[in-house]
Amino acid sequence: MPWRARSRPFVILVPSFAGPADLRWHTGRADNPDSSEPLGDMAREPSTDDASMTKNSGRSAAGLTNARSQKMAEVVARQLLDRIVAESLEVGDRLEWESELLLLLGVSRSSLREAIRVLEIAGIVKVRTGREGGAIVQRPSPDDFARTATMFFQAMRCTYRDLISARIAIEPGIYEAAARRATPAAVAQLRALWDQEGDFEAHAATNRLFYSELPHAVADASGNAVLVLLVNAIAGVFMRHMDRFSVSQQHRREAARVALLTLDAIEAHDTKRVARLVRANLEAWLDIADVHYPHVLDSVVSWDS
Repeated sequence: MPWRARSRPFVILVPSFAGPADLRWHTGRADNPDSSEPLGDMAREPSTDDASMTKNSGRSAAGLTNARSQKMAEVVARQLLDRIVAESLEVGDRLEWESELLLLLGVSRSSLREAIRVLEIAGIVKVRTGREGGAIVQRPSPDDFARTATMFFQAMRCTYRDLISARIAIEPGIYEAAARRATPAAVAQLRALWDQEGDFEAHAATNRLFYSELPHAVADASGNAVLVLLVNAIAGVFMRHMDRFSVSQQHRREAARVALLTLDAIEAHDTKRVARLVRANLEAWLDIADVHYPHVLDSVVSWDS
């Protein structure tokens, strides 16, 4: 039978900007592209072929709509973040009400809510319910960044050896920055952290101070927010598995001695010495772990860790 073109219903996704608070979609026919008649109002009974085509078209349209919605949500999320930064909104400030944002941005409610969800996952806003609720600005914590980073670490098959190697590459520079700009108040804070830990003979206390808390505090003293995020992401993940590594009492004493020398170097603004001390301490720890715990070092970082 010769092929004969037939008029078939299909969906044309055309955004209507009649109202800024909504994105409405029109439908049309192959023989009348200008028609806005809904598919459900068509009079003739669809054939089996038509039903199959409509089903497949529905799947394609749904996929396109979902993809468009996700893309729109990313655009809206960036717009909201730009507003937070441009307007210098502080922690606890609330974004405009949803109805106001819909009018302001001219997007659909679903795109706006998905955008806010993106920001909430990143720790930039927190959604509260009730009369005083809404999207409340909050400061993203290093832990938020660490959780996301850990997911990527696992997906990229990063090992704990990779993490300690990254620390060896990054942390000496962080300590240098801290030594370069250390104020008396910052040094006092670092020494207070040292004093409050107490028993450095204890395995847990040593690990907590030297491989988590002290690097975090030094990163803060460096004054570089990017370095703070990196250190917390790497050292934080590493610290959660430090109980799998046990070092001798002699090594803990040596680590305590090096830490005190490091604090002295920071206070003296001796950038070269502080970098040398930090690198040597981390490399010594890696050498010990490589002998006794190579299987742990070579295991892949776990997102749920």
